[in-house]
Amino acid sequence: MPLSPNRPLAEESVTVPMTDSGTASTVYIGAPFKGYVRRIMVTLGATPVTVANNTFTGKIAGNNITHDALVQPFTGSAAGQVVSAACTSANWVDEGQTISVATDGAGSSVTPSAITVVIERH
Repeated sequence: MPLSPNRPLAEESVTVPMTDSGTASTVYIGAPFKGYVRRIMVTLGATPVTVANNTFTGKIAGNNITHDALVQPFTGSAAGQVVSAACTSANWVDEGQTISVATDGAGSSVTPSAITVVIERH
C-alpha cells in the first residue's frame, strides 16, 4: 500500500453527519477560518449503497468548487468506505462563509454518511 502524500500542518478538517446520502440532500458547514478547501471526503455509515452511485458536489457560498469526481459507489460498498476528491480551483473560503456538500441521492437505500471538508488555513 502506498504512503499518503505529506500534508501541510496548516490543514484542518471539519466533519458533519449526513442523515441519508441515498436521498437528495445537502449539508452546510460554516467555515471556521479562511483558506483553501483542499479535499472533500465522504465516509459511508452502516448501510451499503444500493441501485446506483451517489454523486456529491461541493460549493462555497453557492458557487461550485472545482473538484475531482466524488462518487459513493454502490458496487462493493461497505460500512466505513471512504471516498475523497481533491479540490483544484474556486476553492477559497473566507471565515464564516457557507460550505455546502450535496448528494444527488441516486442510491435507494438509507445510507448515513459523514462529510469531511479539509481546509488549508491561511
